[in-house]
Amino acid sequence: MKFDQNLFTSVSAAAVITLMAGSAFAQDTATSDDTQAEGDDVIVVRGIRGALGEALRTKRDADIIGEAISADDLGTLPALDLAEALQVIPGVQVNRENDDGQFRYGEISLRGLPGSFTNVTADGQGFASPSGSVTPAEGVPNSFGAFGGQVFDGVFVNKTNRADLVEGGIAGTVDEKIADALSKPDGQLVVRAGVQYEDLPEDFLPNIFVTGTKHLIEDKLAVTFKLSHEEESFRRDAFNFTTYQVLRTDGTRNRGGFFDPEGGTFEDWKAANGIAEDETVLYPAAFRQYSESREGFRTSFVGGAEFQATPELKLGADILYTNRELDLDAQWILAGANGITTSITPTSDPFAGYEDANGNTVWVVPGYDYQDITYSQSTRGDTLKQDAQGLFLTAEYELDKWFFDASIAFSEAEFARVGGNFQAQYLSHSANGHENTNGTFGSVNSGSGNSDDYLFTLEFDPAVTTLGTNLDLTYPNTDNPTANFVQVNDPNGVARQRFFSAGNEVFRDRSDNAINFNAERELDLGLLKSVKVGGRYNEQSVESWIYLHSIAGLNVEGVSNDLFRPGPGEGDFFGGEAPGALMTGEWEFLDQSATRDVLLANGVVNPNNYPTSPLNGFIYRQDNNGNILRANERATTDTTISAIYALANFEATVGAFDIGGNVGVRYVETDLKGEGFGTVNGEVVPSTAENSYSNTLPAANLSIELLENLYLRLGYSQAMNRPNPAGFTPSLAIEEIEPGTEDTLGRVNVTLPGTEVEAYTSDNYDLSLEWYNRTGSLVSLAMYRKDVNSFIDQRLICPEDGAGLGFGTLSEVDLGGGIVECRIDADGREIRIEETFNFDTTITIDGIEVAVQQNLDFLENPFLAGFGVQASAAFLDVSGEDQNGDPASIPRISDESYNIAGYWENDRFSARLAYNWRSEYFLQGGLSITGAEDRQVKPRGQLDFITRYDVTDQFAVDFRAFNILEVQYEEYQSQNEMMVRQTAFDGRTFAINGTYKF
Repeated sequence: MKFDQNLFTSVSAAAVITLMAGSAFAQDTATSDDTQAEGDDVIVVRGIRGALGEALRTKRDADIIGEAISADDLGTLPALDLAEALQVIPGVQVNRENDDGQFRYGEISLRGLPGSFTNVTADGQGFASPSGSVTPAEGVPNSFGAFGGQVFDGVFVNKTNRADLVEGGIAGTVDEKIADALSKPDGQLVVRAGVQYEDLPEDFLPNIFVTGTKHLIEDKLAVTFKLSHEEESFRRDAFNFTTYQVLRTDGTRNRGGFFDPEGGTFEDWKAANGIAEDETVLYPAAFRQYSESREGFRTSFVGGAEFQATPELKLGADILYTNRELDLDAQWILAGANGITTSITPTSDPFAGYEDANGNTVWVVPGYDYQDITYSQSTRGDTLKQDAQGLFLTAEYELDKWFFDASIAFSEAEFARVGGNFQAQYLSHSANGHENTNGTFGSVNSGSGNSDDYLFTLEFDPAVTTLGTNLDLTYPNTDNPTANFVQVNDPNGVARQRFFSAGNEVFRDRSDNAINFNAERELDLGLLKSVKVGGRYNEQSVESWIYLHSIAGLNVEGVSNDLFRPGPGEGDFFGGEAPGALMTGEWEFLDQSATRDVLLANGVVNPNNYPTSPLNGFIYRQDNNGNILRANERATTDTTISAIYALANFEATVGAFDIGGNVGVRYVETDLKGEGFGTVNGEVVPSTAENSYSNTLPAANLSIELLENLYLRLGYSQAMNRPNPAGFTPSLAIEEIEPGTEDTLGRVNVTLPGTEVEAYTSDNYDLSLEWYNRTGSLVSLAMYRKDVNSFIDQRLICPEDGAGLGFGTLSEVDLGGGIVECRIDADGREIRIEETFNFDTTITIDGIEVAVQQNLDFLENPFLAGFGVQASAAFLDVSGEDQNGDPASIPRISDESYNIAGYWENDRFSARLAYNWRSEYFLQGGLSITGAEDRQVKPRGQLDFITRYDVTDQFAVDFRAFNILEVQYEEYQSQNEMMVRQTAFDGRTFAINGTYKF
């Protein structure tokens, strides 16, 4: 396994030293909880040590390998949301990328797999996720940012499986705990209120949290609740380079060509910089500078009631609710230094970028002067709504040695994003070459990975143009629903300026309803202590669509220069850390609200009754056949899941060892039915598809107490992960291409419905060595292997029977040179049939996790005894091949990560300083915002802090600081950090809260 040896050695040394220290100083280690007996009294240790000790008790008592965060620790961790709280767990990594304006989305990766491979439950029950993801080749990713994490009564991360757990997570299961009302103290009421300050947008944001419990009938009936409400306002400033383009040899200031104003040639410049004649030079040709802000709120609620009807029967009901609503306001400058008349004059030394397939060096020149670019001033605004609600009803019945429990769970979730993109674009295109420019010129430098060196200037030739896009030109209104822009031409008929209205809407509506039944029988048959059987019936549904908006029917004639506003200025944009950025007076954008008011001054004019959005009234964009664009992606997918299991628990003393554990098997049947629309030669037609598959999932867990407080745990399981139903539409697409000059017979393109795939599967092997060396302390080493199968991809097929497509039988024709075509027997036309399938390749993930948690309260010095440390490190290695035989790689996964936190506390005061770090990882390309090429994310570490003072036994204040070092988020490509793709800055966050216990 390819681990950083220095880091591995350091962490291992720390573990050994801590083991020695624990052995030397351990006092009474007969118990590992955070209570100490003193006569008949029990002294309860509170604060950080108490919270960490409670989590360790949960981990130690579990019959599987896992990690816990207690309810109290959720409040003492320096974390902005539940995802950040989870990163203290070894193997958890928080993803902070900004692919689509989703920063602070709250997604994690776990044990070498993206968040879509992690199952999330609420007190053991599945519930609908307010996720907007439709990535078909994955499951439904977590969206922890939609929830106020403090409403849960702790979290347990199941790293191994048990047969009675809800299936669906190869990486593991994150179970968000909801405590029973009768288990909580009577009369408890806690109110916490505070304010959060976001440094970059300079906003103060109030928040409040209230929790209470009341026993209405002592020991029989109790109710409890947790409510949080937080105002949100955060901002991200960034610049990115989406395209590196070949610098052309043309010396006439044409088509992104090299130009030396002093008459030198491209060959002269290459020779002067040590570049061979046959070597390629790239320059950052398309780039964006932008500032995105989100403002809104998040309200989360958990409430429960519990009734002990009889000594044998207990009934419970829990409600889970969250609602997050955010408004996006984003200002973008989009520049393309690769137009027909653009000239490039290098101003910086080139550097070696990478080697091409032939072993030749590809060079990059990061800085240049340009003349005549296309640029756009864009404002993007949208509303984002995430909500989820669930009702969980439970019943427990105990009779002699039998224990029965049943539950019914209902949940719904919605993700809705309605976006607007108003853009003024000034074009460099011209029919007369460089003699007819648009008057723009300036300088660019990518910074080569250093934001201090980033440079973008934009200047104008006053004889040709003035600052900004001239919106005082009269743009023509249109009723064309295929259009998302209108344009103005110059006197020569050449397109010069465009105005875009290019919004969209993304909608996901999910439901998840289930009924569960379990029966357990206690036994006294030597090793066998109990057997448990049960079943689950689950119905899930998702309705999904993404539609684009047209500019048709909008009042574009009213658009004018009065709609422009200045962008972030010097000392404001990027926190002043990008001094070369385009600043106020140079950077302007369209005011979102004012532009919308102008465009809708006459309402949406729609005499032809084109389909319109129910969310904002805009006309949906259509194709040339009169169909709504992407109509074939709208679908409803229903999933029915039936599961039964059997489980045996065992416990015994074998020789000198106490052992325990469980072994069982779970059988699951999955039935899918999709209803949507397909396209046949441009006509949208109803389409349906069905699929069924089954999985048998054995699981075994073994715990051996080797010595007092030293445990060896082993686990094996087979797990499954269903694909994202929102991404697998039942759409069948058939397009018959007419004969052309090079294709005399024509051909047929077919895309089959995507519902034929089955779940990912894996074989999981786990080992954990845990030493609870003293009260509230732990040293552990875990190792695991996951053999993951059934990955999903696309391929071309040629079924002999024609797959029922209506073209008759098909045959493969060998054209030689390794080229094989699929032909229609009846007429000889080529037919290309693409299907989504599970390919037969195993990818192996090996991991090591080291954790140390140590209190120093055994020291005699009162000051030193207040200290403690919590640290962990995780290392993983991915092996195997993808479908094409290339080495396997998994996006959003770092090979190494670690967390270290030091804390100090006494009876009244506590403080915790935490640092987390993860190594580089890669992201897949393909988005217009981020570019087509895959990119790598630089290693990143973040330092956070929290301190708390208990003024009285009832009142406490705390202060928190996040991203203290103002670390940036950075992406690059081609394994070269100098080939920068995106650099983003979020700034720091501070918070102060007051808590009162009634």
